[in-house]
Amino acid sequence: DEFKSYQSKISNRLVYNYDDFLNLKHKNRSYFSLINKIIENEFIENPLPSKIEEQSFPFYAIYYIATHQCNMKCKHCYMKAGTKLPNEISYNDVKRFFNMLIDVIGKPLDIVLSGGEILTISWINELLNFLRHKKCIVDIYTNGLLLKKDFLLSYSDIINQVQISCEGVSKDTYGYIRGEKNYNSFLSAIELLASLNFNTKLAYLIMPHNFHELTDNIFI
Repeated sequence: DEFKSYQSKISNRLVYNYDDFLNLKHKNRSYFSLINKIIENEFIENPLPSKIEEQSFPFYAIYYIATHQCNMKCKHCYMKAGTKLPNEISYNDVKRFFNMLIDVIGKPLDIVLSGGEILTISWINELLNFLRHKKCIVDIYTNGLLLKKDFLLSYSDIINQVQISCEGVSKDTYGYIRGEKNYNSFLSAIELLASLNFNTKLAYLIMPHNFHELTDNIFI
């Protein structure tokens, strides 16, 4: 009965507010039960204020995809990244956005910078210098091919972590998914980060093509 009520009376609109539901609630028993469930789960536009105290966090995390441009052609890429899009956001727009966000939140941000390949953007140094001035911290999400020692040392005070995407640690698996010619550069990036004692994370997406690396203990 509830499902029929939802189909016939409620699902024709995407957004309701609390007052809308109160008006529907008293029409019959099916509505009453169904609407109570919706309100309890705050599946509405303007839920009632929660009695739980507002939480305060030391920083707020932002995941920022800066570009569609990439220097690799991975088989699994959900963005189909590669060529830079015609109207990608400019550095001035990004700077204005983060300025507004930091002003509203009133605290520095922990920002994951990603793409495409984040290190292909021409204004990455300007962005990092700006975020350093704002006392933010940054996680770099990269395939590692463009990582350089000078870059890492220049921004070691602001880079909290470098995430290397891999989808394979053996040459055959990595090469099949990300291109054989890129494997040695991937290993060099890992070695460079280790030599500089950088906080490093491997972003390893499990898929049928690399599952044997887990079952055969290759990854471990």
